[in-house]
Amino acid sequence: MEKVKMILIITIIGSFLSQICCAKDETHKDAGTASATFLEFGIGGKAVAMGEAYMAVSSDVTAIYWNPGGLSQVKGKEFAAMHNIWFEDISHDFLGYAHPIGKDKIIGIGIIGLFINDLERRKGPNLEKEGTFGAYDGSIILSYSQNVSKNFSAGFSLKGIYQQIDREKGQGAALDIGWLYKIPIKNLNLGFAIQNWGSKMKIYKRKFQLPRIFRIGASYRPFKNNLTLAFDVSKSIDNGLILHFGTEYQIFDLIAIRGGYRYKLDQIDNEPLSGLTAGLGFKIKDYQLDYAFVPYSDLGDTHRISFLLKFGPSS
Repeated sequence: MEKVKMILIITIIGSFLSQICCAKDETHKDAGTASATFLEFGIGGKAVAMGEAYMAVSSDVTAIYWNPGGLSQVKGKEFAAMHNIWFEDISHDFLGYAHPIGKDKIIGIGIIGLFINDLERRKGPNLEKEGTFGAYDGSIILSYSQNVSKNFSAGFSLKGIYQQIDREKGQGAALDIGWLYKIPIKNLNLGFAIQNWGSKMKIYKRKFQLPRIFRIGASYRPFKNNLTLAFDVSKSIDNGLILHFGTEYQIFDLIAIRGGYRYKLDQIDNEPLSGLTAGLGFKIKDYQLDYAFVPYSDLGDTHRISFLLKFGPSS
């Protein structure tokens, strides 16, 4: 009975987080089949405000998460921190650091954490509460990126993954690979990445797949650096195909206005605000503050706040 109970808890939590990730109105047939679904949650106020259309943008240290091939666009040392204010007392956080090691090479390290506390423990749906427990997920990411040629860069990230649900624990490892190609047409980029490619994670004697994701995208800046238009397509093993649209407009290199939309192709009964994202960015010299607003219909609204600091070029 205890084994069945724990498997049900793992499946329910995985399914719940998978639904939140894509703001679905109807559960995908494969939802809840993957572990470590926190790896599907977008990182960074800028990227999320742009509808997660960031594959071919990847212009800061958060490329550690989105596309390691684009990390080489970072020309100096950068540090980033993000806090995701979620509903249901879920905490989602990120820390990242990028460090050039040569003219065309850069390494990065990132830490992602997700915490859920005060989940009720019951032996059955109609029985009295026996206490509470928590679910804790975390990942350490090590990245490397290099300019292979003038217009082409590639990179990879190694991930160590940890999950704990109540007293049950699981560990795993995964690989991300990605590239970024700058087409000779001015300010047009193409990006591609495979995320979370690894073996299954074992939790309480049962193995779960990692949420492997395929992403491809393009970005275009028609008016120098003031306006960015971006479009991504993503597909994970536990969710359907998603289209991501994003835009950013910068005012005097001080304020950035951002908006985006995520559209799931097999989603039914779309609500007007489902998939909408928006946000602002503020930049003063080497300091940048970004905010993203993402509504999740009946679940509530979420707010990501991220901070970026540039240390200047490497020596």
